[in-house]
Amino acid sequence: MMKLKYNTLLFILLSCCLACSNDTEIIPDTVGEGYLSLRSFALEQEGEMMSVTKAVEATLRIDIMQDYVLIEQYEPGTVPDELKLTTGAYQLIAYTLNWEDEAADNEPGNAAFFESVDFEIKAGELTTLDVVVPFVNLGVMLQLPDQFESWFTDYTLTVTSISGRSVNLKAGETAFFNLPDDNQLSYSLSVMNSDNEEFRQEKSIDVQKGRIFALSYTF
Repeated sequence: MMKLKYNTLLFILLSCCLACSNDTEIIPDTVGEGYLSLRSFALEQEGEMMSVTKAVEATLRIDIMQDYVLIEQYEPGTVPDELKLTTGAYQLIAYTLNWEDEAADNEPGNAAFFESVDFEIKAGELTTLDVVVPFVNLGVMLQLPDQFESWFTDYTLTVTSISGRSVNLKAGETAFFNLPDDNQLSYSLSVMNSDNEEFRQEKSIDVQKGRIFALSYTF
């Protein structure tokens, strides 16, 4: 009789254990780590590729984001060659610090670069990104013909954006602007010849981001 009760109890306990094990979902461990190579960067300006040297790299900030939440940020000049990350989907954002800012009046500003790239990290694998960071504002420069100085003694070039920002330029200098709302810049070029006669050109030009526009005086 005791043996029968013991066997019955054992059977009940085994049934409970089996029931518990059937209700438990076994989830495999899929979380791992992989690596991202940050060695390959290039800047692109007017279709020309410029590899990022240490000097140029010192102008780029790198953000690593997941679901557009910042995970890591590297200031210019501190970007590591390689980065360890948990598996998953990420975004890399590379940009110059000034990329959204317009310079002050009569300040030339700087070329601005920006790019966002999606990438995935897989367990135990190295992901290498070839990141091309395009030129996203625009430049205006003054080019004068070789004979200019023999004909004229002085000149003034003023470039103005619809925002009201104005910059005076000398030959060979470049000023950078964010793309105006109307896609136009206006300029005024006045020159003085050796007889103290002044000549003036005033024009508006159509512009687009990612390009440098050369202005010249013709006579």
